[in-house]
Amino acid sequence: MLEALSKLGYVKNIFPFDEEQVQELEVISCHVKNLALEERKNIFSLYPELRILIDKKLQELDLHYRSTNYCFYIEKNFSKNWPLALHQDLNFPDYLEQDHNQKLQEKGLWFRINLDKSDHQNGALKVVPQSHKTCSKDNPIFLDNERGEVILFKPLLFHGSNKMICNQRRRVFQVLCKPLFQNPHK
Repeated sequence: MLEALSKLGYVKNIFPFDEEQVQELEVISCHVKNLALEERKNIFSLYPELRILIDKKLQELDLHYRSTNYCFYIEKNFSKNWPLALHQDLNFPDYLEQDHNQKLQEKGLWFRINLDKSDHQNGALKVVPQSHKTCSKDNPIFLDNERGEVILFKPLLFHGSNKMICNQRRRVFQVLCKPLFQNPHK
């Protein structure tokens, strides 16, 4: 899995949560969806048990990563709808625990939990494969996903999403993760 992540910049078709856990995530989404933007960018401060669950799933997936303090919630629907231009994540919130932006850009990964099935019509994640290595914005693809699916991707991978063109919703928790340890020989 980490080899594909390193090569392409993303991995999908990961289903670490059972139905009960997905439903718990949906309950949390109901509680946070109307919070101010800055509060939705710091979900772990409100729900520390969510961080414990994410770290457990990272361990079960044998990824050798753990969550940072940065977990945010996004909900798109027909009335709250916007395009997000292709971009790289170059800056992170000040409250992150002693992590340096450059290390997180290069070595970090996003753990994106999709609470709804998504495709190009309702704002699925759009990426440019291998762009974390090439910096090219050419040939983006949509990463259609199923409910409960996790997509991993590198912060420097060009990513974004289109405006929704159907009356559905797309709910996502996205967690920035860092390696458990650094190999000094890499």
